[in-house]
Amino acid sequence: ADFTFSPVQPVVNQVVLFDASSSSCVPERTITKYQWYFGDEKEAETGWNMVNSWLYQLQDSTVRDLDDLIINPGYEPGKKVSHTYSCAGNYVVRLTVTDNHGATDTVLKFMNVSPVSAVFDTGAGTYPSIFGTHNGTIKPNRTIEVQTLYTYPCTGTGGHTDYARIWNETLDVTANWTGYSGDWHNVSFEDSFTLVKTETYYYTIRTGSYPQILHTDNLSTHAGFITCSEFVDANGKRYSNWIPAIRLVSDFR
Repeated sequence: ADFTFSPVQPVVNQVVLFDASSSSCVPERTITKYQWYFGDEKEAETGWNMVNSWLYQLQDSTVRDLDDLIINPGYEPGKKVSHTYSCAGNYVVRLTVTDNHGATDTVLKFMNVSPVSAVFDTGAGTYPSIFGTHNGTIKPNRTIEVQTLYTYPCTGTGGHTDYARIWNETLDVTANWTGYSGDWHNVSFEDSFTLVKTETYYYTIRTGSYPQILHTDNLSTHAGFITCSEFVDANGKRYSNWIPAIRLVSDFR
């Protein structure tokens, strides 16, 4: 028995994909059963942890009880499954495979599930300030769940973000300002998303009024790094060292 899982450093509530395609048995036999124990629901008799109701997610999202096996062309039932963990911690994942002669084999692998960080915060900026369009990169040093972008305004002004886009090869999200009402210093993305530890993301942030600015091309924060590749101000002047003073959070705070 053998399996892989992805991502290898998951966080709470992130979908983890388990793949037992590398499992094999002796020649002229076939694997007929995959039993997954994910480590987060204790089974009373053995101390191991069982998949809820013995449900196995097959390719193309087909889900069936182990006693009602569905043959999905190209995939064996239970070979590929997904699971999420609601609590951070260390887990032991066990896979037992059974072949068509009743022989079994078991493998154990250890997994650490990390908590989701709530904030990526540049901190407040300084003068001079002017609105415009910022472009650069964000590289978190921890995994961060994001729903909202807060913009630090200059005192007594309506500094805010009009439009924000964050993207890379696997993510592309945007948010738009809705005007001077409610908590107008914030813009919210339609759905929450995850910035994964050590991955690089590009951003475009278009500001209005007088937002605070960090006058550097590369800033280290407690949660990672943010850079400025270009800032074009309202007068068309270009800079390479104006980073927007922002906070990415999982909700309004």
